[in-house]
Amino acid sequence: MSDAPSTNTATVEVLTAGYYGHGVASTVGLIRDAGAIVVVDPGMVRARSLILDPLAALGIHPDEVTDVVFSHHHPDHTINAALFPAARYHDHWAIYQDDQWTSRDAEGFEVAPSIRLIRTPGHSPEDITTLAHTADGIVAFTHVWWSGEGPAEDPVLQQPASWTPPAPSAPDSPDSTVSRAALSGMMDGAAPAGNLVQAVKCQHGHLSPPMAVSCRVCGFPLMGQPPISVPRPTLGVLRLSTGDVVPLDRTVIMGRNPKADETNDAERPHVVRLPSPGHDISRTHVEIRLDGWHVLLTDLNSVNGTVVTPPWQEPQRLRPNEAVPIEPGTVVSLADEVTFRYEVTG
Repeated sequence: MSDAPSTNTATVEVLTAGYYGHGVASTVGLIRDAGAIVVVDPGMVRARSLILDPLAALGIHPDEVTDVVFSHHHPDHTINAALFPAARYHDHWAIYQDDQWTSRDAEGFEVAPSIRLIRTPGHSPEDITTLAHTADGIVAFTHVWWSGEGPAEDPVLQQPASWTPPAPSAPDSPDSTVSRAALSGMMDGAAPAGNLVQAVKCQHGHLSPPMAVSCRVCGFPLMGQPPISVPRPTLGVLRLSTGDVVPLDRTVIMGRNPKADETNDAERPHVVRLPSPGHDISRTHVEIRLDGWHVLLTDLNSVNGTVVTPPWQEPQRLRPNEAVPIEPGTVVSLADEVTFRYEVTG
């Protein structure tokens, strides 16, 4: 029997994309076909709204979800299953609903005419893949990120043999305050030497983290390319309400009259002076630090605080001296006087 579902009428959405690093989240998928509304891997996310809001935007109430599929039984792929109380739950050997357990093998099981389950052991012996046959072809929702070309080793569960640890950066003294005119000239600069990361490359040549399911720049699907060790690319820009644009190729220090601590960073940071007529912004207000692919924001014990508004979420006031990862689209407000937005650029 062919693995392909018998018809090609399914439609597919990605409700939220997964990641791994300073947190872990599952890619949560949505498939609709012939009255079936199927959620795949409703696992760990930073907030349940990241699952529920995209569903609401599609006009779907959680009670309308008919089926939930677990690719495997690790909690990061299952923890939000209870959001869908009316659904049937599918794993590798059974269907569960209310107090009923119906044993069956997932291999070849048809959830709907254009949706089929197959066994794909790898990450765990019980792994299954959900195949959705759409008008544009077959989409596979699966835990694994390998293709026929590799990688030979799991780049997350163990350190790949090809991984090269970052070389230590040469010590350097902090830079003086950067003028706004000079910032635009830094946009095309290479990342400081020694900052190596594991990356995959999309068809257009953009680099993304090894666990990404789509390119962080252009959104092109990433189909299991083997990771390579490369100098970390510029992770984007901070676009300020003042009109300035600061490249994220190294640490950034912002404030009314900021000073960089030589002992905190072996690289030369961008030191950005912000206008604050009322002195509401502290002298050294925030630090934006890069850790691998992650952008970490820290309020440096400012007097009037820092407020972060992630995409699709309510504003949150930062605790002093606590590094918090931010994602593209996040807006940061310094003492309600100057804001900046984290954006990914090509």
